Amino acid sequence: MGSEEERERFRAWWAATGGRNTSLRAVAEQAWMCGTRLERKACIAICREIAERYPTDIFPEDGQSLDCKSARMARLTASNIEREITER
Repeated sequence: MGSEEERERFRAWWAATGGRNTSLRAVAEQAWMCGTRLERKACIAICREIAERYPTDIFPEDGQSLDCKSARMARLTASNIEREITER
């Protein structure tokens, strides 16, 4: 979600909660935007943590290296979610 879209979400929330004080609104809007950035960073960190749980190489008892479909799918899903978050 772009900054302007996020500002619109804030302004709609502000109006819905009866916010009238314009000087207070500016402070609240900055806090909202900061929170949004921090939330995105936290979500990206979680995506990366999940992807790391599924290594590219899994060694079965016979010593053969393989990349199972489930691990690949987990990494791909985490990567796609991270991209979606980054593009917003």
